[in-house]
Amino acid sequence: MCETKLRMTMKIFNCAVVFVCCMIALSEADVRKSKDIDTVGQYIWNIITGGYRGNGRPCKGLKEEFLKLMNNISTVYTRWGRNTCPESADLVYSGYIGGGHYNTKGAGTNPQCMPRVPEYNNALQSTSGSRGYLYGAEYETASYVSAFSTRNNGDAVCAVCRARSKSATLTIPAKRNCPEDWTKEYEGLMMGSSTSYYGMNYVCVDENPEMVPGSTANRDGLLLYPVISICGSLPCTPYISSYELSCVVCTA
Repeated sequence: MCETKLRMTMKIFNCAVVFVCCMIALSEADVRKSKDIDTVGQYIWNIITGGYRGNGRPCKGLKEEFLKLMNNISTVYTRWGRNTCPESADLVYSGYIGGGHYNTKGAGTNPQCMPRVPEYNNALQSTSGSRGYLYGAEYETASYVSAFSTRNNGDAVCAVCRARSKSATLTIPAKRNCPEDWTKEYEGLMMGSSTSYYGMNYVCVDENPEMVPGSTANRDGLLLYPVISICGSLPCTPYISSYELSCVVCTA
């Protein structure tokens, strides 16, 4: 469906190109004076195809510029739990999920995708004063099934991805499929903090999560737990109490 939407957008661009070229053609003095429809039509066609450059204003290449502009349109999202991007997107960078300690006050609640190789500004280094701490993240999935069960205590990874010819990104909780005319980038499991610890923003972790090889030591830091739905203000049915929530990341 998204491809259909893209084709429609391209047709609009093509029509805009033709319209602009026609306006250029009709603005030429010799065309305004001409009463021969065939001459006017040929004149417009020559300008559109680049066969004529009226007053040094070529129309050839204008369509290509629109196509280039369309190709440069993109949206960026984080693929939590993987260090690669889907085939529909380009990898910007990969790294490690980082954030505040699960049991420490004052930390940020929004997990970050930390690059593999940091760049420090030595001029801003200090040896005293209060600071915020940022830790790596671990999966807390000891009692879980599927791929998550083998990732317990593993250091979590991430990838920042660029989807070309798309302009919007949408993460939908409790869904596995995208709306019509949207492209599914990946689906997974909603994860966040345990109810015993300080809160954090929910993230959609890929259904086939990866971890740093050999990183199963229990060093804690930011802890990622599956998130379940609870009946009450959240209607059951259709929601089911204590069921883990799925999620999907979509682009359009």
